[in-house]
Amino acid sequence: MMKKRVLIGLIATLGALSSCGAGKDRQVVNLFNWTYFIPDQVLYDFRDETGIHVQLDTYDGNDTMYAKLLSGNANYDVVVPSGDFVSLMIEQNMLQPLNKELLPNFRHFDPMILTYITFDPGNIYSVPYALGATGININTGKVSEFDASWRIFEREDLSRRMTLMNDTRDVIGGALKYLGYSANSTNPDEINQARDHIIRYWKPNILKFDAEMFGKDFATGNTWIAQGFPEVVMKELEGSDAFKNHHFVLPREGGLIYLDNMAILADAPHPDLAHQLINYILRLDVHAFIMDEFWYPTLMPEAESLRRVAVPYSIEGLFANNYEFRENVGDAVTYYTQAWNVIMQSK
Repeated sequence: MMKKRVLIGLIATLGALSSCGAGKDRQVVNLFNWTYFIPDQVLYDFRDETGIHVQLDTYDGNDTMYAKLLSGNANYDVVVPSGDFVSLMIEQNMLQPLNKELLPNFRHFDPMILTYITFDPGNIYSVPYALGATGININTGKVSEFDASWRIFEREDLSRRMTLMNDTRDVIGGALKYLGYSANSTNPDEINQARDHIIRYWKPNILKFDAEMFGKDFATGNTWIAQGFPEVVMKELEGSDAFKNHHFVLPREGGLIYLDNMAILADAPHPDLAHQLINYILRLDVHAFIMDEFWYPTLMPEAESLRRVAVPYSIEGLFANNYEFRENVGDAVTYYTQAWNVIMQSK
């Protein structure tokens, strides 16, 4: 999915989890997950409750995960791909169907969310883990008047105080939505229109395309407007007086929703243990704890009362603002890559 995750300090490391209680009869489940995407406390508690140890390996992007699995050197049970990669992995028979009888906590999901999942209808091969979205972070101490629209990047008075993500699909997707098209368009003419709009109207006003430092730049006051994940900015601002000036908006034209999902690999060595881990993570209190760590909206209505933090947007707000789940665009990825190269090379 994104992805530069929030460093939360509570990170499960391979060595820490694999060294505890070593023994030849020890039960181990192998988890392949995004970097900084599950608190170590969750995995330690799972171990303490079940006796099953979690061997964690991490990746920083879907492409990295996918390449590792294709190499044939992986020995993982559970993997956490984004929706567009779930569909790709299903097509290539890389995932095994889930046994819902072993996942009783699946019942806690909001049925509305499940109906929007087109990459795995019926959740045959995957279950949601976390949902996130990019939008526009605004420093209201510097920008008091603004419109909740992608049009903000056309404001010359904010020139050099704004950043866009260094992400092909997020930026072009935003321009596609602004122009009235789907963020998952596979039409080369529409994609090129979005390309030209970015070059002509947005790029002249931004400081840079950035998916790594946008949170720090915003927190230090170097920028006042930043496209990106709000939790990244909130983590940088946490504990500072500037936190009160952070405002996050979902552009009314829409954008992309990222849904990361838990799945079991077709050749998983421990499928029963994998089901146990997934079902544990789907427990209401565990789900609420994980979502709190990342300021993500909950996917389970019953977990809402267990939460400790307020989130910057709701799932209902995403759909009300014309957001779409990011989908696998197939061969059309070439059009996006070509358009992005032109954007990057333009003056």
